[in-house]
Amino acid sequence: GHTINSDGELISNGDDVSPYLGVGFYSQKKVNNKLKYRAIWLHKVQFAEQNESFNTKGENVSFSTPTLEGTVFKDADGNWKSEQTFDTYKEAENYLDKKAGIMIGGSEK
Repeated sequence: GHTINSDGELISNGDDVSPYLGVGFYSQKKVNNKLKYRAIWLHKVQFAEQNESFNTKGENVSFSTPTLEGTVFKDADGNWKSEQTFDTYKEAENYLDKKAGIMIGGSEK
C-alpha cells in the first residue's frame, strides 16, 4: 500500500492498506515411507507491515531477519486453502506457479 515518489523515495502513509494476494509454499512429507512434496496455496492473504529491529550499539552491528505476519481470508467462493501432494519437487513447484499465474517463456508452467 506504500508509494514511491518521483525521487525514488518510499512513502508510508497512515492510511495505506496492504493488498490481498495469494501465497504458496511447499514442504516435504513421508507417505508410506516415500518422500513426497505437499504444495499449499493460500487464496487470499493480507500482510501487516514487517517488524524490523536494528542494533548498532557496541563494537559490532547485529542483523536480524525481519518477520512478516499475515491474515488468511476466504476468497469470493469461500475457499481459503488448496493443497496437493506430489512425487517430485518440480511437480509441486509447477502447481504453485500455475496457482500464482507465473509464466515461463510466454506460457504458463
